[in-house]
Amino acid sequence: MDLPQELLDAIFDELVHDGDPKFLGACSLSCWSLLMTARRYRFRCISITQGRMESHGYVLGNPSRECARFLDLVQILEQDPCHLPSRKEYPTLSSCIRHLSLQLSSAFQGDFDRSPFVPSAQKHWVAMNKKLPYIFSRLTRLQSVTLHFLGTRPFSWHLLDPFIISSLLQLLRSPSINILDLSHIHGLPANIVLHCPNLKDLRVRGLVQEKSDISTYPISASQTMMPNLTYPPPSLERLTLASSDHFCSVLINILKSGDALLFKTLRALHLPDARPQPFNAETQVAVAASSTLQYLEISFIQCVYLSGA
Repeated sequence: MDLPQELLDAIFDELVHDGDPKFLGACSLSCWSLLMTARRYRFRCISITQGRMESHGYVLGNPSRECARFLDLVQILEQDPCHLPSRKEYPTLSSCIRHLSLQLSSAFQGDFDRSPFVPSAQKHWVAMNKKLPYIFSRLTRLQSVTLHFLGTRPFSWHLLDPFIISSLLQLLRSPSINILDLSHIHGLPANIVLHCPNLKDLRVRGLVQEKSDISTYPISASQTMMPNLTYPPPSLERLTLASSDHFCSVLINILKSGDALLFKTLRALHLPDARPQPFNAETQVAVAASSTLQYLEISFIQCVYLSGA
């Protein structure tokens, strides 16, 4: 089928918007030209969620099935026919993925402790997610990354496997990433966002301190894959900051530029669950971005004060 790519894209746009995405599978089996167009739509967004939230709390489900989701994705990437020598002129499937959303189980916070499938929750979580470094290494054209941890309590960053940490940091160095969404992680190093050279939109929620203050991420012998920062911080245009005041405070201190250059290009600032306190990190960001800020949204949390008897 020799049709201009612009015409094929227009046809697919109309068909997808009509609410019948199943036709993509049929198109991908018809010919190579339609396969290339169909896969760009079918695999544009990859979302994997481990477990679900119910009225009585977080439910993981069968860990074997959760593990199978990563294995299926790895198999799809590995068996891509565009890896064949005769098809090298076609873009690989991994290059078609633009948005990655991972909502992972907070295995070390007790959600796994009641699991009858494995004796060790920590070892099983690592085994269940051991394919993450491979997946991260293949996704070189991502535009947005979402990393949420599910569970009754936030996830502890220092409990992550070092290889997963290294591969994630390497992924964030991709110049194509411009949206980063992180939530419910205890002890996430504030300088992780500085690994995204072209980051424009940062969304953080529930990034809180542990017993020790959040700081930069230390390099040990087991984390030698962690890249060194050799470029200036990204120029953010949009920031959503929720329940992460301390994380933002440390980020401001890391920059040590006096005027927080990371926030000097902000155009939109969203502060859900803000606290009506002066001189906090939210106020510092607003002041640092005052010269460029065009949109400011603040919703204050309800504070209840109890007086002693």
